[in-house]
Amino acid sequence: MRVRYGHVLVGFIICIAFIAGCEDVKKSVLRFERVKDLAERVLLDKDRDVYRPIREGRVAPDTLPNGPELMTWEKYYRQRHDWHVATYTTNYEKYGHRSAAWDDQVKEMLADYAVFRREHTDRAFKDTLLEKVNHVIALGCKDPRVICIKGILMYNHKNALEAAPYLKEGLALIEKSDYPRRYVFFAASHLASIYGDLKGDDNPWRTYNRAKMKYMGQAAADEDYGNGHQRYYVEDFLNSAFDYNGCALKEDAEICFAEIAALENIDPWIAHVTSGVYHVAKGWRHRGSGYAASVTQEGWDKFEEQLDLARTALSAAHDLHPEYPEAATHMIRVAMAKPGDVDLKEWFNRAVNAHFDYIPAYDNLMWALRPRWRGSRQEMLKFGIACLNTRRYDTRVPSQFLVSLYQIGDESSNWRAPYQWPGIYDLIQQYFDGILNEPRNREYDAENKSFYAVVAWAAGHYADADRLIKDLGDSFDDQAYSYLKVTKEQVHNEIKGNS
Repeated sequence: MRVRYGHVLVGFIICIAFIAGCEDVKKSVLRFERVKDLAERVLLDKDRDVYRPIREGRVAPDTLPNGPELMTWEKYYRQRHDWHVATYTTNYEKYGHRSAAWDDQVKEMLADYAVFRREHTDRAFKDTLLEKVNHVIALGCKDPRVICIKGILMYNHKNALEAAPYLKEGLALIEKSDYPRRYVFFAASHLASIYGDLKGDDNPWRTYNRAKMKYMGQAAADEDYGNGHQRYYVEDFLNSAFDYNGCALKEDAEICFAEIAALENIDPWIAHVTSGVYHVAKGWRHRGSGYAASVTQEGWDKFEEQLDLARTALSAAHDLHPEYPEAATHMIRVAMAKPGDVDLKEWFNRAVNAHFDYIPAYDNLMWALRPRWRGSRQEMLKFGIACLNTRRYDTRVPSQFLVSLYQIGDESSNWRAPYQWPGIYDLIQQYFDGILNEPRNREYDAENKSFYAVVAWAAGHYADADRLIKDLGDSFDDQAYSYLKVTKEQVHNEIKGNS
């Protein structure tokens, strides 16, 4: 139970009055001010060393599954790229508008487009790719995929309104073709994105969003997603139909599920996972995200009903493919609210054994470890330190240490307190030394150093923050302030006041 600041302060006032006795008012007030300062430090956690038991070895951090053999996003995207190259070519050969005059050039363009889908390619690469698309269209190619890709590239170039006609033309052609439904989904999805950025009563966003959800559902039966490629569908499905790691349905998402339910030839793992995350989302919608006392009895009943359905579907999915992390990841949300035979930490271990840096699993466990879910700030910190101790700076896993500080602060009366606990700044420095010395992160040096400066400020190490800001100069990334929801003025004024 959280102690209210005002109640504690009143207690200190009473104590001061008792201690003061017959002393004059001035001495009582001075004594009160000293005790009040101590009370504020305690209440704001400035003197609380929750890291000490971990530092002294009395509470050992957990050891996370780790090892070079585990799946990572780098491996995953490399494999997905190879799948894209193979299926792009095969599908064009089966269903495309073909001619000897442009076939080889279309296949070359599709291979480059697969690189574009995998990497953060530079402007020169994108310009060259768009030139290749325009060239095959000029030769007479009217393949709907080629036309859609032109629209997607133009949209990526921030030419949204200019991209729309090509995406509309491509969508109309590809809807009538035999191409896999995933390509139809991507055309509709980009049109929904274009019009989602615009305003006006005649905005067709809703039409394209409904089409996007319809084709997302139909794509679940695409043959390309079979034979070990099921995760590629679920990745797009989760990003398209859900917010917040699958715990909130996006608008019109029910259309997607209605289409999936109507399919006959669907991979069983895809069927179970999509059903499971749907029931998780429905359950949390009935319950709400507030504390238990705010939930109605009807909300509890529907919540438990949906979680039982989710448990059945997700357990079946995990049994089919334990090498995939999605089912175990969403079972963390089930286990945190309705424990079963397997606890939430075991579901987490199963998820990261399948995919080491599958961040949704880390997000779900961190949320489950909050005090409101029978966890504690010490458990959150232990988990954050365990992530840091992996030293896998080639992944986002060590950054979960900073996530733990942020979320502990969210559970505290003073959000900066965890950054200022004794011993924590040493770990903050350890994290940034590791991330800045990882060769794969070199292109993000300015972004990482900017964030380092803001975190150093939060920790009260103003000299380090000032040095980093001055060293970066015009290269400072102002987005770093938004990560901790602070302003530039707030940070700079306090640094100046403590210099």
